[in-house]
Parts: sequence; structure tokens; C-alpha cells
Amino acid sequence: MTLKNEGQGFALADGIALFEEPDSDALAGTFLYWISDLTFFENGVKGYAGRMMRVFLTPGFPELVLDVGGRVPTLVEVMNNVSATFHGISSVYIPHLDIFSGTIGTYDDNAIYQFWDDGTKSSPWTAYEVLDHGDPYKQSFSSGWSGVAVMNWVEVDEVAEATGIDSSLLTLETFDTLYEALHTEAKEKLVDAQNEYDESIVSEYSAGHAIVPTLCWVTGVTFFLKKIIL
Repeated sequence: MTLKNEGQGFALADGIALFEEPDSDALAGTFLYWISDLTFFENGVKGYAGRMMRVFLTPGFPELVLDVGGRVPTLVEVMNNVSATFHGISSVYIPHLDIFSGTIGTYDDNAIYQFWDDGTKSSPWTAYEVLDHGDPYKQSFSSGWSGVAVMNWVEVDEVAEATGIDSSLLTLETFDTLYEALHTEAKEKLVDAQNEYDESIVSEYSAGHAIVPTLCWVTGVTFFLKKIIL
């Protein structure tokens, strides 16, 4: 499989993520990376940029993340029993190392993944996420984590076997359709989450400020009564 010849690629990633929650155990997970919409660049350097869907293959993994105080990027069901998040991917060739150095970014979060592709079947992978105080989710204050994994580059038939997705659906055209639907629904969920978050902040702010005049009124009345009595 070559990304340039086929216009897309697949990798099965197996790894662990350790969240910041004290005494929490590392979470193990398996994911499918479906990489497509690739644009290649050759102008002094060789590289590519593309779009990617990350399909969750470990049952209950999002719930495990929530249990340790983390948050999962906006998850959307793109097929029956197939849920994914959306990402960007880029990689550049490093001549003196004879390797492609790549980065995967999460479009609705600030997690960063780095991988190194030497042309063999397996690529090492590291990742991290720091606290994102602009994230409209309460888990954003406890969602820091670090991780390590291996990306095993696979063919269409291997993807079908590992995921149960019909191999006839693993095409460039299907990716475009699913990615557009995923992007649209994920953005709608993010807007809803932001609105809920903003409303909760306003509510907390209003409740806090309502206490101040009440306390001032009670204090004033108490002072006035003391003057009359004394």
C-alpha cells in the first residue's frame, strides 16, 4: 500500500493513554485510521497533507475515558455500529534519516499525535494533550494525557476483517461522503455543547452575583436594628 498511488491508506493503531487523574490506570485501545483526501507537496521538501477518520474499535472506550476525567473528541456514528472522530494528518520526508515524520491533529480538541514512517509495516506513535480551557466541556479541566502506540499499515481486506466493514465500502468516494457527514454533525454537536457551556457559565455568574446584594441588604438591616435597639 502506498498513499500516493492509491490516494488513501489505512492503519490499525494499538496503544495506551495515561490520563492526569492520580492513581488512574493507563487505558488500552485499538483504532482504525482511515486516511484520504491527500494533497502531495514537492518543492524542496516532500510531504503530504490530508484528512482522517479515527474509528473506535475498543468497546466502551469512550466511557473508560470519562471515568478517569478525560473527554473524547466529538464522536459520530458514520455507519451502523461504526463511530469515528475527525482529524487532519500531515507528514514530511527527512532525507538524512530516510523517514517520514508525521503529525495527526484533532480538529475539535488539542490532542497532538506524532508518528515516524520508515516504509515498513509498523510506525511508532506518541501523543499528548494538555488542558484546554477554551474547550466547552467540563472535562477540559482534567483531560490532560500522554500516550504511546504502534500504527500497523494495513490493506483493505485486513481492514474489513478487523472492523467488519464491507471492503466494497472502503473507497475514496465513501470516505468523502462519510467525512462530510461526520464533519457536519460534529460541528453541530460542538455548537450545542458551547451553547450549554455558555449558559451554565452565565447561570453560575448570575447566581454568584445575586448573593452580593442580598448580603449587603441583610448586613444593612442588621446594622439598622442594632442602632435602634442599642
